[in-house]
Amino acid sequence: MTIQDLIDLKEMGYQDKDILQDLKKNKTQFPPLSAKDLEKLKKKGFSPEILAYLKRFQKQYTLSEVIRHWKESPQALQMLQWIRKNGIHLSLTPLQSLQALKQGLPLSVILALKKEPLKISSLRLLGKRKTEEKVFLFLIEYLGLGEKVSPKDGLQLYHLGVSKAVIKALAKAKIQTKSLTAPAKHSSTSGTKPKEGWKKYYHPAGQFVFYYPQSWKAQVDIVKGKPRFRFIAPKEEEGFLELVYFIFSPASRLLRSSMDECLSWFLPEFYTRQSLLKVVGKGKPLSLAKGKGRGKIWNLAGIESHSQKKVRGQLALILQKKGLYSILFLKPANGALQGAKASFLSKVAHKFQGGYQMGKRLSKPLSLEEVVDKFKESVVSIKAYTPQKSLGGTGTGFIVRSDGYILTNHHVVYDAKNKRFHTKFEISWDSSLGRETVEAKLVGAKKEKGNIFVEKEGGKSLDLGLAHRADIALLK
Repeated sequence: MTIQDLIDLKEMGYQDKDILQDLKKNKTQFPPLSAKDLEKLKKKGFSPEILAYLKRFQKQYTLSEVIRHWKESPQALQMLQWIRKNGIHLSLTPLQSLQALKQGLPLSVILALKKEPLKISSLRLLGKRKTEEKVFLFLIEYLGLGEKVSPKDGLQLYHLGVSKAVIKALAKAKIQTKSLTAPAKHSSTSGTKPKEGWKKYYHPAGQFVFYYPQSWKAQVDIVKGKPRFRFIAPKEEEGFLELVYFIFSPASRLLRSSMDECLSWFLPEFYTRQSLLKVVGKGKPLSLAKGKGRGKIWNLAGIESHSQKKVRGQLALILQKKGLYSILFLKPANGALQGAKASFLSKVAHKFQGGYQMGKRLSKPLSLEEVVDKFKESVVSIKAYTPQKSLGGTGTGFIVRSDGYILTNHHVVYDAKNKRFHTKFEISWDSSLGRETVEAKLVGAKKEKGNIFVEKEGGKSLDLGLAHRADIALLK
């Protein structure tokens, strides 16, 4: 069926509801529709219900197609208008965004494709890239702002070359509290949660895709030498999700084990992270999509190790051919769990995808250039200064936690000749990232064998779990 067929049916006197019912009943297919096609139907008086149904047939553009379109007509404002006209929205990873920039796609276009409200950091980057005034104004009108632009921010932008007209528009712009692609707000009543969309977190080595609520924040840390993936609600009382995974060979006996046996195998590892949490009662089978393995869910109660607060929650185990995955959901004990019968964690687990690209990633190693592109945000350059403010040493380091801890070598922070530590440290990134240099302070350093327990402020230690010669230092 075509757009013209729909127009003919309407002109012959058929009602929209009857046309829509017939389309659904017969599972009618359409060729890829453009935004222009939908606008044409809207002008002909078709109902919002039919237009919403037909959007599933709208042409879906890829990043390659967008880049090709840009190369054919490299005009930023025209490109932005084309994106809005066709309703193009792409969920770009940081690596995809970097690759697009390298292929010449302007930052303004990439921001429009992501369709997220503008942040101060994005505005600064646009200013540094000398974005045209008309392009700036278009983005403000199209995307809105994700946070308020203070007078101090406005002055910084002005010094970067942003025009007064743009800064005036920023001062007047409304703040968008949610993503432009998020569903409309729903009223909230006691015991229920507003509905919201889902984000995807792609493991950098292709070992899983994790779905989590749109408004939550992803956080990756290193705990005892292993990555910890946390997804945290905007408000503390709403809790957090945590993912742990184990990849094993197809011959592993766990593949033939029951879910209770998997739990027995997993609990010692779980208790190294959450020693004060206990499994309560018997588990319940977890409903998973066909081909996504087996699963079970258990209730938990006790003390959360990091916050030392009393919590309750659930633990889900998912067994697939490539590995065993655990998803932990915790929230304060005085709050009701989201939904009846652990439905929230069940939804998260049901959407989970394990090992989504393992074979593909392992069969094609990354090139040196790809490795640099992929991890440049985590690698920093360090300049160390003596108490006399002269340069005492240089080196590189790695950001090992999302709250700013940097791991480097002992010799970078230590003056062996005078047997004292340097007192000032400057941290910088690859120039292509456009980030400003920041200062850091020495948290601790050790030069001995065994696990690395670096003393922090307040007498607590940060365990990096590296069982070899610990010629390291930690900055923040």
